[in-house]
Amino acid sequence: MELPLPAQAVISSESATQIFVTLTQRAQELGLTLRPAPPEPTTCCGRGCNGCVWEGFFAAATYWQEDALLAIQGQRHTPVSGHGAQDAKTMALTWLT
Repeated sequence: MELPLPAQAVISSESATQIFVTLTQRAQELGLTLRPAPPEPTTCCGRGCNGCVWEGFFAAATYWQEDALLAIQGQRHTPVSGHGAQDAKTMALTWLT
């Protein structure tokens, strides 16, 4: 039996990209299709705002990672791939219940 993949801290664009690539490749090896990873922000002003778009991206990337790990570890009730993939909100509600 393979050990579960550990969650990684999403602290930069590079770490997020590495997580997206690694988990997407692992899912493909298992025959799973994950939902698309969140896109990097393009509207940052660079002033260090409270609530910066990067904070939102890191939160979305962390959620994506958690969701991907659940799918890879077989703990999500409804797989993303297969017959009629649902939208992200419906999927989240399905596996949370």
